[in-house]
Amino acid sequence: MSIVMHRIFIRIYLFFQLLAGIGGLLIISYYFNKSFASLNWLNCILFYSSLFTILLGIMQLIFWFFKQRNKVQNKLMLLFFSGYIVLVFSEFFLRSAGVNKAYVENRNCKYVSSYISHDTNVNRIYGPGTITFLQSQEFKYPRHHNNLGFSDVDFFEKKDTGAILVQTYGDSFTEGDGAPADSSYPAILRGLLKRDGQTQITVQNFGICGNDPAFYWKQFKDIGSKLHPDVVVIAYDCGDLTTDFLTKGGLERFKNGYYKGFDGPWWEWIYGVSYVYRLFAVSLFDVNYANFFLSD
Repeated sequence: MSIVMHRIFIRIYLFFQLLAGIGGLLIISYYFNKSFASLNWLNCILFYSSLFTILLGIMQLIFWFFKQRNKVQNKLMLLFFSGYIVLVFSEFFLRSAGVNKAYVENRNCKYVSSYISHDTNVNRIYGPGTITFLQSQEFKYPRHHNNLGFSDVDFFEKKDTGAILVQTYGDSFTEGDGAPADSSYPAILRGLLKRDGQTQITVQNFGICGNDPAFYWKQFKDIGSKLHPDVVVIAYDCGDLTTDFLTKGGLERFKNGYYKGFDGPWWEWIYGVSYVYRLFAVSLFDVNYANFFLSD
């Protein structure tokens, strides 16, 4: 009876061990599919812990099924632990050295997909009246968001017929990433006009980091146009159009009260959490974050 109970206990134990490992990986995958989910070193620890649990469970299943002798088990377990330690140290070295580190990790110290999963913030604005920081490892500048959710003074509709309202749309170049709020080009333009006595000209900065032409259109259509501007300045480059086409989609991304771009590769969450996997993906298949995982 005790032998039978022992075997049942082993089966239950192995089942839950494998279930826990697989569950850990599924949690990371599920979380990464959320809107703008990010991966950091804590996710990496969960990934390798789950992987260890699964591989160890498989090893124990093999031992139990084939009834290997203790000497063989010891050698195989030693080989398993040695290989796993090498794997973990390789991950630590690659991560510490920044091998194949994505730009977004240099900027935000965490991995964020270049593909949009789902977001209800269709106009892609900040919370009105909030404060955030534009920051990287090299700088940190606060941004106060106005009544409409942009990094500027409050925006109001033009009421004086003799006044001129200029609106600037763009991404980080327009919002002024990497510089104080008063050093964005719209802020500098506003200062130059004021210095020259052109007080009848108002400049509004609609720039938001990460924008692309489709968001310019959406922001102007839903927000900017209602203020009746006289001049609209749009700043973009080839990268904006490329990203727009390859990851976010065109105007078709806006539907049913949210926006959604194209889907990234199913394995992107593994790429984001494991530098070892990333090394093989880049070296063998030439797919990486910089080119949206598209090989030549």
